[in-house]
Amino acid sequence: MGIIDVFKKPKKKEHRVLGKSIQDSIPYTMVFRDGTIETEPGTYTRAFVLEDINFKIASLQEQTDIFHAYESLLNSFPTGVKFQIVILNRAADRTDTMKDIRFVFQQDGLNKYRQEMNNMLLDKTLAGRKNLRQDKYLIVSVTDKNIGAAMKALDNTQREVEKSIRRISKDAVAIQMNARDRLHSLFDIYNTDGKNVFYNKYDEDKKPVFDFESIKKAGLTTKDVIGPSGMDFQANYFKMGDTYGKALFLSGVPSSLSTDFMADIADISCEMMTSMTYMPIETSKGIKMIKRHLQGVNAQIAANQKRAVSEGYTYDLISPDLAQSQKQTLDLLDDVQENDQKLFNITFTICVFGNTKSELEGNVNLVERVAEKYLCPIRTLTFQQEQGFNTALPLCLNQLEVKRLYTTQSAAVFLPYTSMELYQKEGLFYGVNKMSNNLILYSRLLHGHGNNHNGLIFGASGAGKSFAAKMEMLSVLLRNSNNRVYVIDPDEDYVKLARAMNGQVIDLAPGSQTYVNPLDMDIDYDGESDPVGMKVDYIISMIEIMLGKGRSVDPQAKSVITRCVKAIYVPYLDHIEKLKKMGSDITCDKDAMPTLSNLYNELLRQPEPEAFTVASVLEMYATGSFGTFAHRSNVKTNAEFVVYNIKNLGTGMKDLGLHVCLNDIWNQMIDNRKKDLWTWIYIDEFYLLLRSESAASFLMMVWKRARKWHGVPTGIMQNTEDLLRSADSREIINNTDFIMMMNLPKMDRSNLKELLQLSSSQLEYITNQPPGHGLIYTGKTVIPFRSEFPEGTQLYKLMDTR
Repeated sequence: MGIIDVFKKPKKKEHRVLGKSIQDSIPYTMVFRDGTIETEPGTYTRAFVLEDINFKIASLQEQTDIFHAYESLLNSFPTGVKFQIVILNRAADRTDTMKDIRFVFQQDGLNKYRQEMNNMLLDKTLAGRKNLRQDKYLIVSVTDKNIGAAMKALDNTQREVEKSIRRISKDAVAIQMNARDRLHSLFDIYNTDGKNVFYNKYDEDKKPVFDFESIKKAGLTTKDVIGPSGMDFQANYFKMGDTYGKALFLSGVPSSLSTDFMADIADISCEMMTSMTYMPIETSKGIKMIKRHLQGVNAQIAANQKRAVSEGYTYDLISPDLAQSQKQTLDLLDDVQENDQKLFNITFTICVFGNTKSELEGNVNLVERVAEKYLCPIRTLTFQQEQGFNTALPLCLNQLEVKRLYTTQSAAVFLPYTSMELYQKEGLFYGVNKMSNNLILYSRLLHGHGNNHNGLIFGASGAGKSFAAKMEMLSVLLRNSNNRVYVIDPDEDYVKLARAMNGQVIDLAPGSQTYVNPLDMDIDYDGESDPVGMKVDYIISMIEIMLGKGRSVDPQAKSVITRCVKAIYVPYLDHIEKLKKMGSDITCDKDAMPTLSNLYNELLRQPEPEAFTVASVLEMYATGSFGTFAHRSNVKTNAEFVVYNIKNLGTGMKDLGLHVCLNDIWNQMIDNRKKDLWTWIYIDEFYLLLRSESAASFLMMVWKRARKWHGVPTGIMQNTEDLLRSADSREIINNTDFIMMMNLPKMDRSNLKELLQLSSSQLEYITNQPPGHGLIYTGKTVIPFRSEFPEGTQLYKLMDTR
């Protein structure tokens, strides 16, 4: 465990002397590379980022369960281990935010659309909660003269904390902060004015990084890096750089307080730091303390009664205040002795910030008004501004004597969880969070945020599902030239958008001269096993679609089909092998590919009656009026945006058209991967591919293997019933980490509740909602969203399908 900084330890004094420099005022003495910080000699702290959970939109029962689990977390801390919860609201610079999310102009004739997207994003950013970013921390502190014993105690506490956090919710996690993370957090607090930067070096890719070695070489310490340009603490406010601040404390709480208090405090739209420092009290000492207090109350009651008698009043006369105090003390004693309640001394502090003194006072008034609503008086820490600020810092260092006694249950009302955000700098825009009005930015490509890149979009007719799909397509196309978008369009909903984006539309219809060969095969089909074997599975599923009505191919017929498919691909494989020997890297030559006609003729040459039966099914597609897919492919799909328009295939061939186009896109995806391109696949009327068991099995293969080939498949559908037809179709939703849900009928809501483990309160966001409103599920989080686009724009006209 490496040490980054060691600072001279101050000599012990009877009275604390305030530091004379900025570095002296920053309250820590040693920083370790693993993120452990020594705040005072022999006192060591670790910090964890708490990821929020959707407490606000949970059902009453779920909120109760979360509350009790949070009580268990509080009880898990042993005596001698202090801990602190910090909620930090800080402004994200709108300029920096727009740099992260804006669409950069390119030389492709589409900048007018990028400008509209940028205008929309700026409007949404300005409408957010003052563009505040909220971080939540848990800090644990252990004091021991023996550093080894202290570290062991921190390790044990960390394990217990992580177990207790997981019990709160499946979404609740605590991520340990390393030294860089903790210093960055402190830097942001000390430099609220935004005039300094934390990073001190550029890496090989010219990205800013924080480098500890550079600090040492410059003869500096971490305090020199994180400290502000100046600090000035006055009697009732302070100044940090060019930012004004005020340290406040919670001086009391009513006998009954709800968790709404903390939620409303955390949601105040200003920069502020809310801190609760917990000091567990040993149970035996706590009981003695309560009993002593009870004795004092009883003695005062007895004295008052004697005085009342001497003055001629009734002996039983007790003042309401003393009676209330006696009852509360007895209840407290009962809680500790009988109800598994621990005792804590808690110091509750709030630091509020503002760019000017006037803005600071306005923000303080906001905090005071929220607190008054709950009968919780907030007071200024007069002549203790520095101590209050240091106590609120995420260092679990209490420099105040302001504390109140709480049981586990009463302490748990300061539950820090409110609502989750979904904001990734690399992400695409999906709307705004209905709880906070902040942007929802999410990247389906980021590793670590999900097991796959697969997506589904559900919504009743008119709910806005195709609009949402088009928004994602536009974001993908306009942001990065390394993306390719392919859409299978059964109703001609995406043609207008494709043409506006300089895309390519492939019109497939009976009698047209545009052909896509379902037998096209890249020999890198699988990359690991026999590509022809995979092609057999695909062709069997295609024949089942031709059979219709959910009918399947029997085992004898499958055996014949397998033999025939392998036979017709022998010349093609020989052809590819010859090309390879000549130095070619071609793995898919569509001009040499077998066709359905070849398969039909091969089946006719077989002696089994099953071969004749399958050939009779193929006949109308290989030689008859439905021969659209009986030819070699004659289309080149080189555009960044390709739409397969199958509307004119007719009802009888639409299922088959979807299946054939998906095969063509699969081959394109394999080729795109070789060029380091991402392939985004959109399948509208997705349910049509689930009606055959073999087709669902092929689709499941795509869902499982697309990630390997940089594929991002998305299914768009109205209902969920087709996903429940078979094990394969159910597995599709189990292998999907991104799901958008909009207004849905009751049956579909019930299915999603079961499949995704949604709560009844979450389902309200997909019940009788306007278009573009719903839920986003990422495999880890569930966020209520609202997606609205300015109606007077060119992009709105392109995306609107009404």
